[in-house]
Amino acid sequence: MTVRREARIRPPLVLALVSVVVLLLWVSGAAALCPRIKYVSVCDEWVEIGWTLGVDEAGIDDFGGYRVWMRDVNDDLEFELARQYTWGQNDPDSLDYWGFDPFDEDSIRVYVDSMSVVNGRPYRFSVTAFVAGADTVATACLAKNATDNVFTGPQIEFIEITDKGVDIGWNMAVNEDAQAVENFGGYRVWIRDVWAEEEFHLAREYVRAVNADAGYDSTAAGFWDFDPYYIDPVRLYRNRSLQNGFPYMFSVTAFDDTLGAVNTRCRRRNSRVFADGPGDPGYYYPREGTKASADEIQVIPNPYRAGADWELGGERRVMFIGLPYPATIRIYTVSGSLVRTLTEDDGRDPDSDQQPWNLKNADGEEIAPGVYIWNVESSAGEATGKMMIIK
Repeated sequence: MTVRREARIRPPLVLALVSVVVLLLWVSGAAALCPRIKYVSVCDEWVEIGWTLGVDEAGIDDFGGYRVWMRDVNDDLEFELARQYTWGQNDPDSLDYWGFDPFDEDSIRVYVDSMSVVNGRPYRFSVTAFVAGADTVATACLAKNATDNVFTGPQIEFIEITDKGVDIGWNMAVNEDAQAVENFGGYRVWIRDVWAEEEFHLAREYVRAVNADAGYDSTAAGFWDFDPYYIDPVRLYRNRSLQNGFPYMFSVTAFDDTLGAVNTRCRRRNSRVFADGPGDPGYYYPREGTKASADEIQVIPNPYRAGADWELGGERRVMFIGLPYPATIRIYTVSGSLVRTLTEDDGRDPDSDQQPWNLKNADGEEIAPGVYIWNVESSAGEATGKMMIIK
């Protein structure tokens, strides 16, 4: 007779083995638990990564959170942890603060970094999920979720407003050739007519391969009319078809030669602010230089109508143009009462022929509709006129 002996395993060892099996199953057995990266936007010293699990995290047993990884390709480094989001961490001062809204079927988790990336350098990014209370890194997901090389930039160096135009200068901080920037396709210059439309529109595209050496016509769409980078690292776009006195925004983005998609997120991110003019400091107003006489002074728009295209920039105002510098502007009612006095201390650019008025009196109150008289005094002469305000 054979005696059958049962192997005995101590309860603590059983629990440990079960925990290991559960962890391995969670980490390695569920591709569904590898977050799916939906997009990566790399802009001017800035990256935004969006991802989703496709399900509500609250329905996943032992869900611990997410880890965002970044790799600097040029330095040949391995992935490094950029940010951890721990499920249930509600302290906004904590380094692993969850910070996301409740999940729904359309929700995308978003990571933004404006500190760690350098313009013109290639990076790779990845996002993984982890088990609550576990330090184990899901290396399979880390590699599976890794993006191809992506690069940051460009950076706008200057925006110079001119008479009916603008000059925009930018660079990538590195040469655009294939060795320095992988898959570099070219640049797109964007203009937003703040007073006429909601979003940026494409003003000019520069395609890296479209150049004179390749036999392309210099008037062709996308023509790359820049010198080699080592000669002039600042790229320049010039436009002389804008309207003086109207607000604009400008942006420059780069694109991948393998992807035709427009990176809409970078259009606003790359819209650098250099203006010190009236209204939103992100707006630029094309203008002439100061005038030598008072003969060309006028007010635009005249008549002023509230709610017209002019106001889509979010600002009620009229603009005095054709001004010498300095100049003192006085606005009166038709009965002769002084409404407001404007001088060079009221937001006037000494290199501009323009001065805005926000349609408020000296007490900061909005004026009533009607006809107003304006008078300008300057060392170059004096001028008087009328304006009509319709609300």
